[in-house]
Amino acid sequence: MNILVTGAKGFVGRGLLPLLAAEGHTGIATGRTVPADLPPGWIGAACDRVLGDAAEIPRPDGIIHLEVKQHVPRPTAADVDEFDRVNVGGTRAWLDWAGRHGVGRFAFASSIKAVAPSTQPQFEDAPLEPDTPYGLSKARADAPAPRHVPAFAARLLAPVGDLVSGLTGRDMPLTSARLKAIEETSVFPCDKLVAAGFQHPQTTREGLAEMIGM
Repeated sequence: MNILVTGAKGFVGRGLLPLLAAEGHTGIATGRTVPADLPPGWIGAACDRVLGDAAEIPRPDGIIHLEVKQHVPRPTAADVDEFDRVNVGGTRAWLDWAGRHGVGRFAFASSIKAVAPSTQPQFEDAPLEPDTPYGLSKARADAPAPRHVPAFAARLLAPVGDLVSGLTGRDMPLTSARLKAIEETSVFPCDKLVAAGFQHPQTTREGLAEMIGM
């Protein structure tokens, strides 16, 4: 699969690209500046150039959106403006770009800061109750201009999506398989990743130190 990864120079992106490449995926790595030192089969591009519909950028099969203005403990007014511009406006810009180019797969990386603080594990259906400007921006990006379909209507329309997808080969936005995935509750405890053998290239301390500029 050909994948476009935004924010590819970040903490998550740098660890993700080698894993995608190892699985045989190719793609475009974007950032505010052009990412370098990419795996074979990957090209780097500035996000503004991609969003500007540069002709040399191949259309991806899907987008993994990691681009973010990170949380800061005591945000200034300039930080709050940047949260809005990057986390909200940037997400909407990439969604619009995906729509224009017929890219039907879009994975968005949210944040625990988008939901209410809790001492318990949080699940995907946790209500959006941010208590920081950064969390508010991620919560707003979680649902940029949402379009709602009632559950009963979705169940009626999903078989139509199956039929159209089967006849045309197009990846329809609503199918029975997608509806089933939406209605399932997913839990992703980190101990399962560790048990599966995942090892991050950096320690948590090293990652946090890099993220906050220590």
